[in-house]
Amino acid sequence: MRLTLAPLVALLLALPGCFGGGKSQIEANERVETGRREFDSYFADVDAIRDEVEKLDADMYEVRERLVDELAVNPDISLGALLEKTKKRVEKAKGYGTSLTLALSPSPHIIAVAGESSDDRDDQLGTAIEQSAQRAFDTFKSRSVLLEQVADLDRKRGELADRIDNLPKRFEDKKSLMEEEIVGAGRVLRSVEKRLLKDTRTLSHFLVGLSVAVDSGAMEGRDAKCDEAIAYMEEHKKKKPAPRPRWRGGGGKPRPRPQPSGGGFEM
Repeated sequence: MRLTLAPLVALLLALPGCFGGGKSQIEANERVETGRREFDSYFADVDAIRDEVEKLDADMYEVRERLVDELAVNPDISLGALLEKTKKRVEKAKGYGTSLTLALSPSPHIIAVAGESSDDRDDQLGTAIEQSAQRAFDTFKSRSVLLEQVADLDRKRGELADRIDNLPKRFEDKKSLMEEEIVGAGRVLRSVEKRLLKDTRTLSHFLVGLSVAVDSGAMEGRDAKCDEAIAYMEEHKKKKPAPRPRWRGGGGKPRPRPQPSGGGFEM
């Protein structure tokens, strides 16, 4: 009786780093050719997403760029240090009369309440913060899309592993290669996933940290101004004179309309 290889492949899929000392072709960044279209296309897709992720900026400078320029700090500054610099600048702006708040929903946007001593530099600071947050938000979304693609490829990997045992006999000499590359693809996907998860965690922490660093009371100030405006309108409504009646005369009721002549008949 022929033993099925599916349980062994399933075990290797679950524990991709525990067996085998050498690298598969796909791990060595070599093109995998099994002669079976669905397998070769799959390995090409794994190669493509690995290449795409490797080209991503690990430092995510595009997220920091606007704040780096506005604050005139070293471009190599860490995100944590950048948040501290931002917080100090926001506090300085508050001392000159401008309060800021960074709202993250539905998309990043600055709420600003300017005082009499505010100047254009405060507006530029708010714009830089908002643009930096928007870039972080967009980068987070793009990394999340890639993570979904990795998850789809991993599901497909399991489906292909289950098919190896049922391939036509002409692929008998390719089955061991397919099994090895399926396991290797799992290792590649784990590495890609690890990198993307690291980036998304960093971006989420940056967005939350930035919203905390920027909060200098603009929301409370805006709400207070709204309350003042509402109170003013309510008071204005009380002082508004009552509307005059549409009819003339001293009585409280309108005069009855005269009946037209010849309106009745007698029997």
